[in-house]
Amino acid sequence: MMFVFDRALHTVPDEGNIHTGFYHEKNQYMSNVAAGTIESGMLGHGSLFIDIFKSSTPYETILTDDITDETDLLYLIEPWYVFNGIKEKAGFEDIANPRSWDATLDFIPEKIIQLAKEKRLIVLLHIPEFTTGLKLIDSNLKKRCRKVGLPESQFRFISGIKYKDWYYWPGFEYSQLVNHMFGDKPVQEVNLECRNKKYTCLNRIDKGHRRYVAVNLWERGLDKDGYFSYSFGKFKFDGSNYVLGETTWDEAPGEPRAFSHDDWEMPVATWKEFREAGPWTADDLTIDEHNHHWHVEEQHYADAYWNYATETGIEEYPFLSEKTFKPIINLQPFIIMGSYGTLSLLHDLGYKTFENYIDESYDSVYDPVARVKAATEQAIVLASMSHDDHIKLMRELKPILEHNQQHFFSSKNRIENFVKYIYRSDPDYNWLKD
Repeated sequence: MMFVFDRALHTVPDEGNIHTGFYHEKNQYMSNVAAGTIESGMLGHGSLFIDIFKSSTPYETILTDDITDETDLLYLIEPWYVFNGIKEKAGFEDIANPRSWDATLDFIPEKIIQLAKEKRLIVLLHIPEFTTGLKLIDSNLKKRCRKVGLPESQFRFISGIKYKDWYYWPGFEYSQLVNHMFGDKPVQEVNLECRNKKYTCLNRIDKGHRRYVAVNLWERGLDKDGYFSYSFGKFKFDGSNYVLGETTWDEAPGEPRAFSHDDWEMPVATWKEFREAGPWTADDLTIDEHNHHWHVEEQHYADAYWNYATETGIEEYPFLSEKTFKPIINLQPFIIMGSYGTLSLLHDLGYKTFENYIDESYDSVYDPVARVKAATEQAIVLASMSHDDHIKLMRELKPILEHNQQHFFSSKNRIENFVKYIYRSDPDYNWLKD
């Protein structure tokens, strides 16, 4: 593979400057390049392309101005509102809106468009994780490709969100794997003894679905039975950057689509009482340290039977973050309060869940509020079980937990499948389930 880079728009990758939001080669946690908090590095959050560069997959790089007669070139563009280089361009502020993300194609050099027209180059449109407005982005980018004369056969959508015919890349799976190469060691064996806690439920950032889960556990006194945390943290825009602050009891949750208390059938008085009773913490880490994805607080996994993973979002299209992969790595069964089809996506990736032992029908509930409510009901049932029943259940789940950990650390063909997808060398190849 040969990647084309523009010095005006990219940081050209080399051994020393490939970073993501999670790791780099010196085992130092780095803030996300895409958040604009550091100058060196390349592109966004758990990017597939960084994963390729960090892997043993052969690749080369070439600058746009140096192209002569090369073919099978790959040109990367990422419509992210602090995309390297674009943030200094006129009109950059409009790109922050998904309605305007197609404007990123305006920055593709004419030479790249011409190479694509000659079918010597493929443009890779990387849609970062945590993105909203996918239908609009998909439609607008395709229209703009046609407008600039970029043949549809010469561009690919790549994303860490499972959306329609976009190529899905489980970026957090790979970044967590690299984290454990340099970070804390995972739990080594399933604990079949009595544990101190029945579940772990960690909530660093205040969001509507997390409010619902946490309040329902707390109202029943079940917060005492788990490694339970709720910090009321919320990202707020200070005029130039998003900074981590704290929400007050009367503020809406910090998420793109903040469902109201009416949606959740949660009385405001109950939320206020919960807010005044908190915050809760399950360890001695700071709120920033809680976001160190390479860190394993062993007791949260080995000393609690279940993990209630309140995922990043609950919108229509599944996205898997470290919140899902951490219990997988650490031999812990889980319930996921996330997007529609999240468990189904895990199955496609080769992981097993617990449908023969608990009610996982919540995964097929399309309405997001109803889905989280159904998952929370199952979480309450499990938190109410006796320790003896949990120990018996862990013995039955042990083979599944071991399979998941082994599968996570096994050699998989994710990048090889990506290459086949790019070049369409085998149109019938099922890249996801291989």
